[in-house]
Amino acid sequence: MNNKLAYCRKCGAEIEKGASRCPACGVFRPSIVRYPVGGTTVVALCVILFCFAFFRFFDANEAEQPQEPAVIISATELWSAYQENGAKAESQYNDKLLAVSGEVFNITTFMGMQCVTLLVDNPTYCDGMICLFPKGEVDQSVIGLKDGDSVTIYGTCSGTEQNGMTIIVASPAAANSAYIYLNDCYFAQ
Repeated sequence: MNNKLAYCRKCGAEIEKGASRCPACGVFRPSIVRYPVGGTTVVALCVILFCFAFFRFFDANEAEQPQEPAVIISATELWSAYQENGAKAESQYNDKLLAVSGEVFNITTFMGMQCVTLLVDNPTYCDGMICLFPKGEVDQSVIGLKDGDSVTIYGTCSGTEQNGMTIIVASPAAANSAYIYLNDCYFAQ
């Protein structure tokens, strides 16, 4: 580029550095822009705008996608499915949102989380559905519960494992117990 030339800030025409008016468009003091807005700059801006729009579009579509409806099942049916064929039950229920209904057997705190155990219809062992509510959150609905209440709790099933480990109950009476876990539980509004 010739150091004696500049470009008009309005129309981009080549002008002499320090010219008082652009000969092409007549704008006063035109030489503020030193380099023209050329093809490379326009292409770069188009690519940036396209990328921005592309990612905004996909983020919006992900947020708008409806969540799959909850699988409605009783605590006893779910527990039985895992006892009959654990592999099949895992493929059907693990990592899925479930709406599990049953009778409250125990209400406690487990590893800093509110925990509601639903009784399953099995006279041999002390089995159940362990429903864990988010850590640090207090669900007022849990506080109002008592043993024997009939409830429906929503949560994501993790099968017979909790956080990658099988929970072992220390009570001798519960040595053969089998529990199915629901995580991030809540009550429907």
